[in-house]
Amino acid sequence: MTIDNVLTTGQIKITYAALLGLAAALAVYTIFELNASWVLYAEIAAFIVMALIYAGLLILKMNYFYINDDAKKITVRFYSAHPFFRKYKTFNFNQSAFVGYEIRSSFFGLHRELILKGKNLQGEFSFPSVSISALSKMETEYLKRFLKKYLPNNLRKI
Repeated sequence: MTIDNVLTTGQIKITYAALLGLAAALAVYTIFELNASWVLYAEIAAFIVMALIYAGLLILKMNYFYINDDAKKITVRFYSAHPFFRKYKTFNFNQSAFVGYEIRSSFFGLHRELILKGKNLQGEFSFPSVSISALSKMETEYLKRFLKKYLPNNLRKI
């Protein structure tokens, strides 16, 4: 079974590119159009709105997210949906080592993080948190069902 949000990630990339393109076009237009003062105010207002949208997307930390269960192991891959400064990350672990998960919400519930928990000979540990803000509610529920399937029997009621 596989869960990924490649289509949503593509839409987010297009949004980032469109915002950057509009800001660049607005800057060029402002340089060459110096006649009307009201146009300058409209351009400044448009630039502020675009900057706020861009900052909101950065705060939400939207990620491409992929999780798969193959041959007794769970694979998680993720990277930032922002077009610059990407770091591709992957971690694998045995299904038998999985002991739990936690979904934390912040920023009025818009930013969600998934924390997977495992066990080894030294004890329990947590993997790095992964932003799942780009997942829809339906995909998040599907992810919860996916993860509950691998919980130990005494924890499946979470």
